[in-house]
Amino acid sequence: MSDLILEGVNLMVVGITTVFGFLVLLIFAITVMSKVINTFFPEKPRLPQPQSPAPGSNEPPKDTDGQLIAVISAAIQKYRAHRK
Repeated sequence: MSDLILEGVNLMVVGITTVFGFLVLLIFAITVMSKVINTFFPEKPRLPQPQSPAPGSNEPPKDTDGQLIAVISAAIQKYRAHRK
């Protein structure tokens, strides 16, 4: 019986060592590939481009913020008054 347990432990150690070795090799390969790609194809920095609303878009004009706040405030007051 102890030979069977010893064989199981041996198989477990071999399996864990194999998986660990493969993962270390995979991390090394990914690191080397990343350095090679960044060396030959460096990423150019991109500046954010300002976005202007397109004609016909659904974005409200900037000057309606006060009106929007007034409408929301009136709706909240009506809701609170009706709820009492």
